[in-house]
Amino acid sequence: MEKLPSVVIKRRNIIFLAVVLLLCLYRLYQGLYLYSNFPVTKFPLNGSERNNDKNVTGVVKVKKWDDDKDDASITATINAVHEFICNSGPPKEWAYLCSGHFVKTATRLLIEGEQVNVVQIGAHVGFEENDPLANGLSAILHKVINITNATELRTHFHWTFVEPSPPNFKGLEANIKKNAHICDMKSINVAVVSDLVENPGEMVFYGISDSIDPETGFDSKSNKKLPHWVSQISSLNKGQILKHSRPFINNGLDPNDYIVETNVTTMSYSDLMKQVLVPTVGESQAEKPLLVLIDTEGFDCSLVKGISPESPFLPKYLVFEHKHCNDAPTNKHLHGMGYNTSKFSENTVAIHPDL
Repeated sequence: MEKLPSVVIKRRNIIFLAVVLLLCLYRLYQGLYLYSNFPVTKFPLNGSERNNDKNVTGVVKVKKWDDDKDDASITATINAVHEFICNSGPPKEWAYLCSGHFVKTATRLLIEGEQVNVVQIGAHVGFEENDPLANGLSAILHKVINITNATELRTHFHWTFVEPSPPNFKGLEANIKKNAHICDMKSINVAVVSDLVENPGEMVFYGISDSIDPETGFDSKSNKKLPHWVSQISSLNKGQILKHSRPFINNGLDPNDYIVETNVTTMSYSDLMKQVLVPTVGESQAEKPLLVLIDTEGFDCSLVKGISPESPFLPKYLVFEHKHCNDAPTNKHLHGMGYNTSKFSENTVAIHPDL
């Protein structure tokens, strides 16, 4: 067999590597577009974006969803939204949620006229670039409305943001006002504690001075730039704040000069759900939350372990930050209630297959 000249072999290798590189870059672009650069304020959709979805076979394109819907069109729509979110190289947490049919479940509930309740505990100022879970939720709504043209479905998606820090809450309210067109949103200024805490009232809450801009990290007191995530640090435990002292020390600053103590109202998990969840029309009892997101700087595990197996507010999907707490007993508690869990670098995602 005649041997190929080395120059031909080299050329083929270069072409092969170039193709592989282009494919990798394309997948990276898809993930970055949807989860890093996907602007949550990209509504209403423009004409070109609407036209992009006209090629989706079998989906319903109507002004009002109730005017025309059947099982085939509903299934096609659900699959189209799932593929848009789940086949775009999402972060690992989203990939696991996709495997547990979160996108399909949320989409089906919306287009069948049910209520979708999402509760984000420890929301900071909301809609942050480093919050891919929140960006993904916005992307689901974006796609559902893009396909169906049924803008009234936004009123069936109820997103509650809970934030105890007064400065952060002020920024949260401003962001909710700016993004109010996405869905039905509400904010509540409380610290959420475990259902096992008796007679929750006021507690001392520790946060970071509002001299640090939550988006840029610029500190107006020292005229120095800190990591933007520094302003997100807040907790009912001061020691938890001091664990993040390094950015201050590296800039010649004393972290204690930036810790602000505030008395905040506390509320148990169950009392929060009773207050914020929206029931189905005609029903007196609130729906279970579809998704609960928890990021409370060290109190996540306590909060989750306080949820009773008999609670009427067990979410089908639960995401909590495990890196600041002992998650082994928490996972054992979740498994005992029927949840499957998957642990990622900072978060644990729990899915209950039977709720």
